[in-house]
Amino acid sequence: MLEKEVSFFESHRSEYCKVYAGQFVLVYGDKFLGSFTTEEQAYAFGIKSIGNVPFLIKRAVPIDEMASVPAYTLGLLSK
Repeated sequence: MLEKEVSFFESHRSEYCKVYAGQFVLVYGDKFLGSFTTEEQAYAFGIKSIGNVPFLIKRAVPIDEMASVPAYTLGLLSK
């Protein structure tokens, strides 16, 4: 699950790190849906725009910084 989203994110990681450094990027399928200051904002936008389906939220940080920053995969969560 979410292989397509992860692959899409990774193929654009360097661009996202330059343009959206430190922000949370929302990806659905092979589409960039936006960047957000918090994961909560990204999640709320995802639920509102595409519904309660699997989507990916990852922080735009270089791979070497990932050890200190949690990566979030959200979707199919009830609130």
